[in-house]
Amino acid sequence: MRILTTHVGSLPRPDDLLALIRTREQGGATDPAAELQKLGGARVILATAPSGKSMSALIGGLGANGTLLVVGAPIDPIEVPPTQLLFGRKRIQGWSAGIPTDSEDTLRFAEVTGVRPMIEKYPLVKAAEGYARMMSGKAEFRVVLTM
Repeated sequence: MRILTTHVGSLPRPDDLLALIRTREQGGATDPAAELQKLGGARVILATAPSGKSMSALIGGLGANGTLLVVGAPIDPIEVPPTQLLFGRKRIQGWSAGIPTDSEDTLRFAEVTGVRPMIEKYPLVKAAEGYARMMSGKAEFRVVLTM
């Protein structure tokens, strides 16, 4: 028997997150790290984007003892001044997908706890547009094609 648990110590209120997204949509927020710091700094940032530049821009958004958990595989490097890691007590950690049962456990946990993805949907006929948005780094969260 497997027991799936989680402890969420501090997340931004949904209203704060929506305000952050709306601000970015309106072109007002160009510094995601500053926006995360306004919310108190992140303990963990799950970096899924295929862009080292985008990941680099998020490191400043980590709070003390924060971790940038890299699960995406960018071609370009993640760049960070060592002092930002040292004095902020921040770290960058990589994690691969693991074995198939890890993915199954993750999906089961999401289903049981009501976790839902935050995505941008594009119809299949606009696949090129969705891909271009994702590769530009302007997509909020994930781009998903629908049929």
